[in-house]
Amino acid sequence: MSKFARLLQVLNLLKSRQGISAKELALECQVSRRTIFRDILSLNSVEIPVYYEKGYRLLPGTFLPTLNFDLDEYLTLKSILSADLFNGRNLFSRTSKSILSKIEINLNSELKEKLKEIYPPFSFSFNLNNGDKNQTLIFKILKQAILEKKSVILDYGIKEVFRANFEVDPFIIVFRGRKWYVVGKCKNHNKYFPFGLDYVEKVTLTNDYFILPKDFSLAGFFQHSWEVCQAEIVQVELKVSKENKYIVENMSPFAENISKLKDGSTFYRLKVRGVNELARWLLCFAERIEVRSPKEFKSRMNRLLEVHQKINQKGYKVKKWVQVCPQFTKYQRLCNDFCLEPVF
Repeated sequence: MSKFARLLQVLNLLKSRQGISAKELALECQVSRRTIFRDILSLNSVEIPVYYEKGYRLLPGTFLPTLNFDLDEYLTLKSILSADLFNGRNLFSRTSKSILSKIEINLNSELKEKLKEIYPPFSFSFNLNNGDKNQTLIFKILKQAILEKKSVILDYGIKEVFRANFEVDPFIIVFRGRKWYVVGKCKNHNKYFPFGLDYVEKVTLTNDYFILPKDFSLAGFFQHSWEVCQAEIVQVELKVSKENKYIVENMSPFAENISKLKDGSTFYRLKVRGVNELARWLLCFAERIEVRSPKEFKSRMNRLLEVHQKINQKGYKVKKWVQVCPQFTKYQRLCNDFCLEPVF
């Protein structure tokens, strides 16, 4: 973080938390207390009114007008920015804290009074391990590559299965299906791909520039993908004996036809890219969903049920992992965990 950005964050913290200590400022800005003391002197030198009274304070009434968020708007925004997806020690930690501090500075006085009596009702947790320094470095290099429109070399894959270098023009980093992906053009195959960041061992920034294609859109790229799979589009027919809100909300966007049957069940005709991701998701509802077509989807579901039964039984050990995704076979590229299956 540059000194200018840090001074701005210190200002935001001083206005939003009157009486904040040097130790708290240092923790929020991830610097030493000595650096904070120097920052306070820098602010005073340009006549910004910082004074000490049971903590550092700003003279009120000297900054931007208040924001007219209502309670629900503010709590929703705060909950999202406070989620572990954006915090811990990952790339977004400082940015999310900076955004929150800027927002908190300019809340209207009525909302500030309400917040004193309310504990935020929402909490979003993605169960991420943000302590991986290598992951943070990968994010940082990819972010730089995307902003500067430079190609990268991805050292990619799983050692036990395969490993390869791919030259990629990175367009965007996206969070889908509980994982991070960088979506871009793979120069090895002259095709757009999602590369799972879990499988990136190293990113090397090149000096080759690229132009973002006019025909690329993230919505278009993921159309018909249950999560990220880019296999051929398959028409799937399902009979659901007992629906719930979760099933309806997830399957409806892919539905070409939804109709009620005489026995009270529901018929779904879906269009999805490949069957692996959908099959894994349907395992949660195996007792209430019957696969009618295609045949390869039926056999895939049966195979997954067999695998899960063995995993849940004691005494079975995985001998090796094999590739089951057609995309992997065609392009030697691991897109997510659904590309692999254990052999016992």
